[in-house]
Amino acid sequence: QTHRIAAMVAALAAESSTPVVLGYKLCLTSAASMCAEGVTYPIDLTKTRMQLQGEAGFKGGNFLGANFKFFGMARNVVKTEGVAGLWSGMTPALARHIPYTGFRTIGYEHIRTFFCGEDTDSASAPFYAKALAGMTAGGIGQAIAVPLDLIKVRMQGDG
Repeated sequence: QTHRIAAMVAALAAESSTPVVLGYKLCLTSAASMCAEGVTYPIDLTKTRMQLQGEAGFKGGNFLGANFKFFGMARNVVKTEGVAGLWSGMTPALARHIPYTGFRTIGYEHIRTFFCGEDTDSASAPFYAKALAGMTAGGIGQAIAVPLDLIKVRMQGDG
C-alpha cells in the first residue's frame, strides 16, 4: 500500500500541470482544508462572538450585559443555540476553502516557477524567491476568498 502511494505521488510530481493532476490536487487540498475547518470552526465562531459582544446591533445571543471570556462564550452559544450553534454559518467557511486553499497550494507551484525559474527545484531555490512566491499566492488566494469571509463573519454574528 505504501509503495502504491509513493508511486502515485511521484507520478503527480512528474506531471504536475496536466488538468487531471491539477483537479486531483484541488480536490485533495480542498477536502483537507474543509476537514480542518470543520474541526476548528467552533473556536473561530467563539472568537468572533467574543469580538462582537458589546457592539451595537449584535444579535448573536442573549448576553444581558455579560462580558464572556472564551469558555463562557462557548457555553452561552451551546445554552442559547444548542451544540449545533457552534457550527452556525459554517457553509461559507467551507466554500471559502475551495478557491482559497486550492489557489494557494496549486498557484504557489506555478508562481514559484515564475520567481525561481523553470529549472530550479524547490530545495535549491533561494529563500527570498520562495517567500515572494508564497506571499503572492497567499495574497491572491485571500483576495479571492474575502467575499466568503465577510459572509461567514456576518453569519457567525447573527447567531
